[in-house]
Amino acid sequence: MAEAEYLPGGIRERMEDLRNRRKLTLKEVSEKTGIDYSTLSRIENGNVKKVGDDVLLKLARFFGVSTDFLLGITNVPDKKNYTIEELGLTPEAARNLYTGAIENRVINLLLVHPDFATLTNRIADYLDDRMAAGIATQNQLYDSISELMMRIGKEEKALRQAATTQAKEAKALRRKLYADQLAQIDALFKSILSSLKKEHPTGKPEAAKAMTKDAFDKMRSELTKGGSAAEILKVQPEQITAYLAESMSVMDGVSEEMKENLSKSLLPFFKKPGKSG
Repeated sequence: MAEAEYLPGGIRERMEDLRNRRKLTLKEVSEKTGIDYSTLSRIENGNVKKVGDDVLLKLARFFGVSTDFLLGITNVPDKKNYTIEELGLTPEAARNLYTGAIENRVINLLLVHPDFATLTNRIADYLDDRMAAGIATQNQLYDSISELMMRIGKEEKALRQAATTQAKEAKALRRKLYADQLAQIDALFKSILSSLKKEHPTGKPEAAKAMTKDAFDKMRSELTKGGSAAEILKVQPEQITAYLAESMSVMDGVSEEMKENLSKSLLPFFKKPGKSG
C-alpha cells in the first residue's frame, strides 16, 4: 500500500521524519547503515551542502525509499526502481522476468496475495530441511520411548501388554519427514490459485464456447451449402473429417499427409456404431 505524501522538504527533513517514524536514534541508524555518526548528525543539522552518492544510496536502501524522495524531488516515499541485488534476484531470474519467459501477470498476482509469503516460507523450510530436522528429532524420541517400553515389557511380564501397547502408540506418532510439509504446501498453493481465479476471472470459458459455436455454424453452412440445420444430418462422416482436416491448413508446417492422417483418425468418431466403411 502506498504511503501518504510527506510535506515538502530536503534530505534533512526527510531523514529526520523517517528516523522518528521508526523511533530510531542517529546512533542506531549509524550502526545499521555503516554511515559515520558525525556525517548523519551534520546532515540532520543542515551542515552538509551535498550528500555523497554512497551515503544517499545506503540511506535509501535502509529506509526503503527512493533517492528522489530523500532529496525532496518527490513527496511520495514509495520506491519504484530497484536493482537486481536489492530484490534478491539472480541474473537468470531477472532475465526471465525481463524477456517475458514467465508470465509477469501471474508473478504480480502471487506476490501481492496475502498468503503467498507464508507459502514461500514453507517452501524455504522444506528446501532447507529446517522443519525436517525437528521432525527427525521427534521421531528419534518416539523410537527411544518405543524401545524403552518394549524392554520393560520383556523384563516385567505383568506390564508386558500395557508396555507393548504404549510402544506401538509411540511408533504411530512418528511422522514422515516431508509428507506433511508437501501436503501443507500443496494445499496452500491450491488455495491461493483458487482465490486468484475467483478474484481475477478471465471469462475465457465463455469465449471458448462462442468460438466453438461459430466454428460449428461455419462448418454447417459450408457442408450443407447454406442449407437448414436439418441438412447436417445428410452430411457424410468423410465430409466432416475432411473439412476438419482441411481447417488445419491455416497452421504452419501442416502437410497433406498430416491432414490425411488426421482425417482417417477422426473418421471412426463420426460413423454410427456397427456401420462399416
